[in-house]
Amino acid sequence: MKNVTPQSKEQRLIRILDSSWDILSQRIATGRVKINKEASLQLHYSSILLAHGELLCIAPDETFLIELESANEKKSIDIVCSLGDTKAAVELKCFRKASSRAMDYDMYDVLCDLERLASYAGFAVRKFICITDNPSYVKSRHSGHAGSVTIRDGTFYNGGTIIVPSWIGAWKDSSRDRAVTLAKDVLFDWSENRGWYSLSITL
Repeated sequence: MKNVTPQSKEQRLIRILDSSWDILSQRIATGRVKINKEASLQLHYSSILLAHGELLCIAPDETFLIELESANEKKSIDIVCSLGDTKAAVELKCFRKASSRAMDYDMYDVLCDLERLASYAGFAVRKFICITDNPSYVKSRHSGHAGSVTIRDGTFYNGGTIIVPSWIGAWKDSSRDRAVTLAKDVLFDWSENRGWYSLSITL
């Protein structure tokens, strides 16, 4: 008889994160779940994560835990979940078209989240998730300031890439006046479902 080896905790964590996001993104696309900003995305995703994580506890003594806005070296992580002693960090972004947000700043913030995620120590899995109903983030040919920080579908950054936003020194608000360094390869491979665009990146 062939022995069945249980998946590692890291593999199961990745499955929990990916399957839960697949469920939530489809619920958002069909209108079953309504989201208006990042907080509601965080709430709905963590609820599905908790239920799914419990199902993938295999050993009698295994536990799945989840924490929102977890403190980590003076910074807050959107979601931290753990299967036993194996931990995952998740950063979320939600951009609604109706909010008329500054797209170049939003894309810069995505790159900052990816930079920060890669720097977290003690996590077996690092996941970045973004959803938007605005195709301009995904399909537009970004130029000017937006072009210097693009996250357009198909964009690839090699590990070690230093991204310098073109607005540095040009505006009074200097809170985003710094370059971003991506420690690992990053491919922006967006998915589309009923006018919603979603992105899931594992670092």
